[in-house]
Amino acid sequence: MINGAGGNIRHLLSIIKAAVVRSAAFKNVKNVTDDVHLDHVMKNSAIHRIAVIKAKSPILQKMAQRGETKIAGAYCNFTTGEVKFFK
Repeated sequence: MINGAGGNIRHLLSIIKAAVVRSAAFKNVKNVTDDVHLDHVMKNSAIHRIAVIKAKSPILQKMAQRGETKIAGAYCNFTTGEVKFFK
């Protein structure tokens, strides 16, 4: 759980909404049945969560800078079940 999210559905919705807003410039069809758009939104969400973790945890950020740990993002393709990690 991040910062006491503890099952709070509003917190989860705020994360999803933020990713959708960041994906507003996407040029293709924008609805949840469009797999390409959904994939784009999920990638944006993962990228944003990495930035949040780095911003809210200076200790982890410093450890990552020193090579002691790595903060990595990933997203899941819900059609295939494949998990892809960002480089």
